[in-house]
Amino acid sequence: MFGKQKKDTTFDTIAKELSGAFTVNETVEWKRSAEVVVGGLIAVGFFEGRESPNLDKLLAVGSKGQTIIDCQSGDVVYRNRDHDGYSHDTLTAWDLSGVNSDPVRMSGVGGGGLKRFTSDGWSVEAIPIAWPIYYYVLQHPGSSIFSDYKLGRKPKFDLLDYDYQQMAWGFSNSGNSLLLTSSSDVILWSRSR
Repeated sequence: MFGKQKKDTTFDTIAKELSGAFTVNETVEWKRSAEVVVGGLIAVGFFEGRESPNLDKLLAVGSKGQTIIDCQSGDVVYRNRDHDGYSHDTLTAWDLSGVNSDPVRMSGVGGGGLKRFTSDGWSVEAIPIAWPIYYYVLQHPGSSIFSDYKLGRKPKFDLLDYDYQQMAWGFSNSGNSLLLTSSSDVILWSRSR
């Protein structure tokens, strides 16, 4: 009992792999496009984009109002420091710039969630291998860090970040933008396809 070696589990293998990985700013298809500070970040949400589904914009609500970011360029395209347009009850926000008339579904301290998968197979995972630190992993299409090791395959993934649990992380509706947030930072990756 006391002299036996513990057999490595899949979780141990994943922990070793992630502990030795380096964070990336660019991958095969994805490039880090922006890091924007939004003081007192409360919630974020991607525009649905009925008129232009591949033009991703992110609406961020913080203690200092509303910020809208173009996900591809990383530019802040609108800022309102007086009002946020956010409803805590419905987890939606209204675009105060007047460009979009539809409510934006939000994810943040009050709940909600973003897409974890794209239609072409990319996925993002938050893995607490060294809790309270989470490893944020972008998995390539057809690969899973969990099942690939069990099947004896090396998974295809990129380590985006490791930090305390993020308030929100996930993909835009088009699948061309990826978001990670902390208490005040909005970090975006984008791709064109």
